Amino acid sequence: MLFFKTRVWRAVGIDYGGLLLMAVKSISSPYWQIQFTGKRNNTPQASLIIGADQSRRAYSNRLAIQDSPALALTDLFSPVAPNEARIVLTPLAVGKNPKGATPKTLTGLARLLNALASGEWKDDLGNWITHAKVPGKFKKKEDAEKAVITMARAFEDRLADLPQSTKTLTVVLPETLPEGVDTAVLVRELAQRSATYGINLKFHRQDAKNPVQLAQVLITRPRSAFGQFKDAIREGQVLGEAMNLTRHLVHSPANYKTTGQITREAMVLASPTLNVSALGKAQLQAEKMGLFLSVGQGNDDTTEKQPRLLEMVYQAKDYDPKKHPTLLLVGKGIIFDTGGNNLKASEYMHNMQGDMAGAAAVIGTMKALDAMQLSGVRVVGLGCLTENRISGKSTLMHDIYTARNGKTVEISNTDAEGRLVLADAIHYGMEKYKPTVVADMATLTGGKVRGLGEQDAVALSGNNTALMTAANKIEKALGNKTAVLELNDAHRKWVTKDGKGRADVFNSVDMEDALKWGVIKEKPDKGQSPTKEMYLQHSAQGAAFIREFLANPKTPWVHYDIAGAEFAAKDPKRGNEEFATGFGVKDLYFLTKQVAEGQIKLR
Repeated sequence: MLFFKTRVWRAVGIDYGGLLLMAVKSISSPYWQIQFTGKRNNTPQASLIIGADQSRRAYSNRLAIQDSPALALTDLFSPVAPNEARIVLTPLAVGKNPKGATPKTLTGLARLLNALASGEWKDDLGNWITHAKVPGKFKKKEDAEKAVITMARAFEDRLADLPQSTKTLTVVLPETLPEGVDTAVLVRELAQRSATYGINLKFHRQDAKNPVQLAQVLITRPRSAFGQFKDAIREGQVLGEAMNLTRHLVHSPANYKTTGQITREAMVLASPTLNVSALGKAQLQAEKMGLFLSVGQGNDDTTEKQPRLLEMVYQAKDYDPKKHPTLLLVGKGIIFDTGGNNLKASEYMHNMQGDMAGAAAVIGTMKALDAMQLSGVRVVGLGCLTENRISGKSTLMHDIYTARNGKTVEISNTDAEGRLVLADAIHYGMEKYKPTVVADMATLTGGKVRGLGEQDAVALSGNNTALMTAANKIEKALGNKTAVLELNDAHRKWVTKDGKGRADVFNSVDMEDALKWGVIKEKPDKGQSPTKEMYLQHSAQGAAFIREFLANPKTPWVHYDIAGAEFAAKDPKRGNEEFATGFGVKDLYFLTKQVAEGQIKLR
């Protein structure tokens, strides 16, 4: 092993949104040390807490978003100490004569190989070994991106094996990775997963315990990559903390995350470059948002639970409206969805506190953009906050309401409510901000779940091929399954009944009409279930409805149906309990980043 001449560099402190960055060269080691303390002026940052009034304080203290672990890079010349753990991440390449298949780590190749050969997960220094089978060569860039996600997920799985007493974790990356792997992206993924893992979401139990509550994570990387590594760690940390906010909002019960409380939590994020405000019920009425208001008619008519349109505007310091794009991000924020008078069956209602995951993802994205101070862009985030309940005031089937753009809508199904709030909000945002690009995100349809699956899956629709292609590539790079659903004139005839109905548009239409207007070519044989492609047309129908309310139909727009992805599958390692994932934050963040950097050539 090579030893380098010892030199100690002076620590450099830089304030990045409340994170103190220190860069120091490790003694007798070709490695750097990078540390994010999570403090400002040496004072720990305050947590966001649900419930500001005194009567809720005792409960609210258990609802705090806990700090994510500090991230650093350090030396590895000693056995693992108490309350510490070390994960050696090894890509075991598959194929003939793969390049980069042999992991070389500071813990010693012999120890690593002995541990793997014996089938043990630990070596004699106490390191936890994890490996991911990835190709040694990649025919396409997409294959290398999959390998990064494979290794990151292997790391995340190994976290669940760590002793609960673990406070400090070291992640050892091999000196040689398979050719084509973007190490900066891998480091970003490890940093993000370190920040999101072990955050306490079981706040409804006094005795709740995390699998691991890490205080510090150390990641190794040769000094040659110091610059990009530093940036990758910071971006991963920011995304992880933004996802934690989204997870916190999604996981919270509806009686705590009222429209008023979510608005207050978003207000905490306000900064010189992020303006946060909200339209209340009276303002929504003044804006003539008839569809939005129709959904919340069954709510308690109190200030705390009245419908709100959360409005967050991030404007880069160098933003020039003549040169730089404006993005409009709109999220469905149904605090709880009973289905209204089209009441959901109990098995489909148990996790409906997560029906505001689209809005939660928008809030998390806006937090991340502001923390990263993305340049050359203005981003508007709208969260459509309301409930869908049953009462004497609730919408009935076949009621007709007028949208903000003047079109009338027949409510064929009160459980197809997400598209209603999105329609009015998108029209409002497009008229007010004249965006360059529009993206909306929603847990919209059961058809998406049946056609594509739940976890790590998204159905994409829109009106611009270049934008949908770019969004699809981002999803693939994040390791997600996708379906790209092209909209055509048949979909318009489907949701408008080709102008032959009682209203201009219908919020839900059946598959008989899909067959009639040519959306599908044939219906299932009697007694057979619809195909996955047929199920996915339910997702396309929701997008086709929203398309009718674009203030400018030529503005590039992409629709994300993330139904089911807001919660992870039950996992015995994590207490066999479903938990919020924070899905959607990275998707919208990287879409915004690519638009801002001019990587997407819209046409």
